[in-house]
Amino acid sequence: MKRSAIVVAILIPLWVITIGVGIFVLMKYEFTPGIGGMPGAHWPSNTQIPLSIDRPTLVMFVHPQCPCTRASIIELGKLITNYKNRLKAYVLLFSPKSVPSGWDRTALRNSAQSIPGVIVLSDIDGIEASRFHSVTSGQTMIYNPHGQLLFSGGITAARGQEGDNPSLNSAKLALDIQSSKTRKTLVFGCSLISSNKK
Repeated sequence: MKRSAIVVAILIPLWVITIGVGIFVLMKYEFTPGIGGMPGAHWPSNTQIPLSIDRPTLVMFVHPQCPCTRASIIELGKLITNYKNRLKAYVLLFSPKSVPSGWDRTALRNSAQSIPGVIVLSDIDGIEASRFHSVTSGQTMIYNPHGQLLFSGGITAARGQEGDNPSLNSAKLALDIQSSKTRKTLVFGCSLISSNKK
């Protein structure tokens, strides 16, 4: 057997193994949820976000530089389209005081602002995230007009994955039924406050 054939015979399996390991690592990351915050059963009394008195209120917390959250914003757009005038929605972008002005002015902010009816706010130092006990980018909460928590979690199937999924459907069911039982899903995204993204 020629030396070149031996080298090829060794390199091809190594190449296949390397590709396989890489795919496994990426898939594991994509389907590993973030830490799900534990919001209270009722609207926080100390929040500066107004609770709608005539329709459910949705609050989504976002790290403005988390690439995973792009899919969450896209799914939020679909949700808003389905529930146009039946839902008040806020997107709060984490914005530390210690970073330069404009740090949170990213494509994610622009995407959120392009959704009709969504109010986009900067959450300075994550104060509101703390009040709602949200720790992962993309975490979404829906409350009824009485301040009862209807839904808490993510609205994507995995990190950065768009498309119809059980989590989004769970949020829709929470809006349709408005039961006193809170629907919960996994949330896929970067850490909101402890992230080192710059």
